[in-house]
Amino acid sequence: MFAYIHAACSGAEIAGECGLNELLKLTKYIQGSNNRNSCSNHDENDCRDGDSDAIYFYQQFLRNYIYSFSDKVPDFPTKCKDMTTKYISLDYECIPDSRILKLCESNKTITANEIHILNMDYPSYTGNWKDTNSSKIRSPCHCEVDSTSTSKHAIITVVRSFVLGGFNNIAIKGQHEQCTINIESMEYNVGQEIHNGSLPMGLVYNYANKDGLHYVWFMIKSDNGGNITLNCGESEDTLDETVPEACNVTNNKSMTQSTTTTSIKTDYSEKPGQKPESLQNQ
Repeated sequence: MFAYIHAACSGAEIAGECGLNELLKLTKYIQGSNNRNSCSNHDENDCRDGDSDAIYFYQQFLRNYIYSFSDKVPDFPTKCKDMTTKYISLDYECIPDSRILKLCESNKTITANEIHILNMDYPSYTGNWKDTNSSKIRSPCHCEVDSTSTSKHAIITVVRSFVLGGFNNIAIKGQHEQCTINIESMEYNVGQEIHNGSLPMGLVYNYANKDGLHYVWFMIKSDNGGNITLNCGESEDTLDETVPEACNVTNNKSMTQSTTTTSIKTDYSEKPGQKPESLQNQ
């Protein structure tokens, strides 16, 4: 996939676009400052904010858009002081529809080296509810991931998620390990790795038997660039208590750390675009 690069100063317009059925995904994000009065002519020697600071821009602006973005770069807060020019630089790619699958979307199998999974109503919220007049409590969604090449492992990354009133979980079952990951509210510029496990792999997204709204975007990628295959459907599948619990995450130094449970949570005062009416006063 081709990578697009756009940069703009604070107060200037910045824009990018993918096709109508494609998904715009950030691959690199830079929020920095310099004294050259140029936003396009930036380099690694500039003062740059870290991820915790830079997420401000994504939180306030880019996450409101799915296939494109076009707006003015805000006058964002920065740790870089006494600089004349503040800028944003974005690298992004357009994920084609052939690599996108909706949770519990039956009769669709995807084969690629990177596959993106979204909730059924993405970018809007998917709801669970039960009352005296109607009921729409969704069953867990079970996905099977396997290799069609030399790939022996797959990496799972959460890009964004939101769950109203608690958390849902993803249960991942490999040949030799399994992992239960609590999914709460999380936004990250380019994604956060949650598991690196052996293939074949089973993945169950549990909506939980409760009222609530949620959305989720996570991706599965082979560890060596080879193809993997994915298909999903509704299932009551559960974890195997005889298999040890281990959530393997590869850090930036390509080392593997093992934990028992991973909980991803960020407290945001604002929720994404397409905000449902029931959340307007949250």
